[in-house]
Amino acid sequence: MAEFELLVQAAIAAVVVIGGHATESLPEFIGYAISSVILIPVTLERARGMDPSRWDPAIVGAVCFALAVAVLRLLSLWEPS
Repeated sequence: MAEFELLVQAAIAAVVVIGGHATESLPEFIGYAISSVILIPVTLERARGMDPSRWDPAIVGAVCFALAVAVLRLLSLWEPS
């Protein structure tokens, strides 16, 4: 469900930016949007891999924290100052 929400957020942001909405830093905005969409599948693939480790829960937790930071940064870039 979280991945779906991130995909919807990225799609809406892409449509609005293409429509002409300005952001503080367009390359940074695009980078955060792409990384927020890619992080969950890559992390879950690693966690479900053939070679599980005791560090998998810590990696998933760190990625969840990184996603929260990425989404907050996206929101701060959205409103140009």
